[in-house]
Amino acid sequence: MSYGAFFYPSFVYPKIIMVFGSALKKVGGFFLPRRYIQYKNLYLITLKINQMSKKVDPIKVSELEIHPAVKEIWQKKKVEFIKYTMKLTGQENPIYVVKRKDKFYVVEGVVRLVAAQEIPMEFLDCIVLDIPDNQVIDQRLRLNQKSKTHIKETCYYLEHMLGLIGKSQGKKHELMGFGKFNDEEEFGLAGKDRYEIACHYTGLDFGPSTLRKLMKIYWLEKEDEKVAKLELLEFIDRGELSVDKAHKHLMKRDKKIKDKEEREKRDYEGKSTKGWYKLFNKSSLDLSDLEDGSIKITGFSPPYEGSMRSYRHQDELKHGQEKTTEEYIKNGMEFLKALLPKLHMDAVVFIIIGESYKGSYNSVVSRYELALREIGFDIIGVCPWIKENPTPVKLKEFFQPADEKIIVCKKIGGKPTFHPTLKPLEAGGGEIELKRSRDGKNGKSNYYIGGDGTSITNVITTPVFNHNEYKDIDPSFKHDAPSPKKLYEIFIETYSNPSDTFLDIFCGSGQGLDVALSNGRNAIGYDIDPLSIEFCEKRLQKILNNPDIEIGVAA
Repeated sequence: MSYGAFFYPSFVYPKIIMVFGSALKKVGGFFLPRRYIQYKNLYLITLKINQMSKKVDPIKVSELEIHPAVKEIWQKKKVEFIKYTMKLTGQENPIYVVKRKDKFYVVEGVVRLVAAQEIPMEFLDCIVLDIPDNQVIDQRLRLNQKSKTHIKETCYYLEHMLGLIGKSQGKKHELMGFGKFNDEEEFGLAGKDRYEIACHYTGLDFGPSTLRKLMKIYWLEKEDEKVAKLELLEFIDRGELSVDKAHKHLMKRDKKIKDKEEREKRDYEGKSTKGWYKLFNKSSLDLSDLEDGSIKITGFSPPYEGSMRSYRHQDELKHGQEKTTEEYIKNGMEFLKALLPKLHMDAVVFIIIGESYKGSYNSVVSRYELALREIGFDIIGVCPWIKENPTPVKLKEFFQPADEKIIVCKKIGGKPTFHPTLKPLEAGGGEIELKRSRDGKNGKSNYYIGGDGTSITNVITTPVFNHNEYKDIDPSFKHDAPSPKKLYEIFIETYSNPSDTFLDIFCGSGQGLDVALSNGRNAIGYDIDPLSIEFCEKRLQKILNNPDIEIGVAA
């Protein structure tokens, strides 16, 4: 940036004063921004005096050409801003030329020459250099030598030139057009002229939207210590981030903070919200006790296919004891068909289901997925559940199975609640900061907003259920295939909010009901086994009697 660009000769003062008003002060026949004087006054005047010590001659534009040596290296640039200011204020600084016979060749100031040709202008002020052709490039380098202005300093100048100094935050936003933040045609109360002049004199080829993003980052870094720690302006200054990318990182940071606040609020509400529970000792093929559209989240683990378990008090259907996989899938879908109308439009269903190796690999999970689609469900995704301590099962021609699948689905067209479960933070973690990732294909570093935890993957690893958990409730109770509470915690907290209603159509020992009720959700359980329902009653009453949890009961 050339500091000399802030000087205006007396004859252009009437034009400049329309743009900058009383912000200018006359210094030695030239006009400078008042607030700028106190910081750069001495340097600028010295610079201008050095320029004025060389003779300036007006030369016809028609007699000027780009020097051949310069023409070889000069790259075409935008001239709109310089044309605008030259029309408004005239030529502010002379260009440098050499004379060869009756022609003048431009060494430095090519953009001003091109602008003058396009305006058009008749004359340009020139300084004629007495140098040979072999020194033209060296002289051009010396004339162009200037220190780079830090982006923070540039932002400070922008505040002055846009009339923002001393204004309230609301007034600053009005002046810069924050009401239409991303509109490239919105110049706010400052106006298009002031915007374009400010960009020109600070050397920024920005539209108004980009300028708003830059100033927003600048102001937040000054006001918020945590934003300042991100050092976004430093990354912009070094060219490692564009203004747009830096602003996106700032928005991601804001979203992370908002998400964290919402999680903390949900956790608090989950521990303090009054809930209720209902238990039904009957087959969940009959859900007539429930209102249509009342269930926000359902999770269950159906009986294993292929007689892998012997369940108590089975009804005539004997689900899990079917002779073929086809029959098992067909019966399973009958339960899901009964469930479908009871679900809220944005409900989520998660199904913990094991594979069958009876005789051979039976593709139970993949066939279950296809059947769900056929009856009106949309599959969100499938999570492998890896068991840390699986029950030993010997297969003749395959490894010991140590996993099940969790199918997550919704109604077609539904828009479910989604609060992703986060990985546990390491000690001292949680600070939101700009982190470097792998270098991109162009060799430049990529960055992302890290901290405050990241979402878990779809692969879930937990121990299997520990029967010692039953001791405090009823040590005599047994259940053949309970799923660990951790699975229910992940899905209930991710896909529901406090006060939502959770349903388990094969509730068994009540693992899911326990998690739902303990976290401020309402809980409904169905099971044909009276002993399981009796155990669930004891279990949920124990939660009810916990003085730290306020829960109501619905019979």
